[in-house]
Amino acid sequence: MTETSQLVLVTGAHGFIGARLVQRLLVEGYRVRALVRRPDPVPGAEIVIGDVADGAVVAQATAGAAAVVHTAAYDGDDRDEATHVNVDGTRTLAEAALRARCRRFVHFSTCGAYALDGLELVDEETPLWPLDPHSPLVYGVTKAEAERVLLDVAARGLPIVVLRPPNVLGPDPRNPFALRIAELVRDGALAVAGEGDATLPYVHVDNLLDATLLCLRRPEAVGRSYTVVDGHTTWGAYVGHFAAWFGVDVPRRDVRDVYDTFRGRFATDRIRDELAYAPRVSFDEAVAETRAFLEARGVVP
Repeated sequence: MTETSQLVLVTGAHGFIGARLVQRLLVEGYRVRALVRRPDPVPGAEIVIGDVADGAVVAQATAGAAAVVHTAAYDGDDRDEATHVNVDGTRTLAEAALRARCRRFVHFSTCGAYALDGLELVDEETPLWPLDPHSPLVYGVTKAEAERVLLDVAARGLPIVVLRPPNVLGPDPRNPFALRIAELVRDGALAVAGEGDATLPYVHVDNLLDATLLCLRRPEAVGRSYTVVDGHTTWGAYVGHFAAWFGVDVPRRDVRDVYDTFRGRFATDRIRDELAYAPRVSFDEAVAETRAFLEARGVVP
């Protein structure tokens, strides 16, 4: 899908990534429709208000859209809500996009959907978590199930691309990896697991939006999944930046789950080789802009 005058439907447009994506699409010349759950405006976009799992709402939202970018998700501990939004919502939206003959469906999954336990290297062929109603990894498990739902719709003709980003960096009050972590570290309410050496893969939001546009525009992206990781640090090192700004120590806690024990890396050869993805914003730049953002808000002195 290369004509920038086309209409793109964005779900989750009130969130950190979705809101930034809407503005980027508008700058690139696309027309944008936003599917949101509350009537707050989305500057520059037409809005449709409702639940992503509501068939009538998503039929209205997808009508006339050339493409869908599905960023809406629930990242909490309520298993029923996670299933409703992440699985049922994805199914309902994809089915509507198929009926509306959308020419591209870009789905935001997560690196947390990979079955990471015991792995040193993860790539797009790594199995995803199985559906397990007792798993504590609610978000990762339901996002993995959403991908399996999409395989069925893709088999019936919907041109789907799956992006699997990790932790997303960028200065925004809605981004937990900026303001929320800063507040928790400042208040002594964030503890790092074990020795703090668990892997923290990251992508900067502007780089992630570059990847999204590639997935919208490049025909070879259809039917593919892409891990979009700019690099790796550790939880201790990342949180340590915030601790240094406040002049505090970060407490430790016991290891809880596989994410606390993961020491591996994510391969990104596929998106770099097939789509010529190249990150523009470095990790050091991301840290610097986060500090400037927090200073401007008066959070960091």
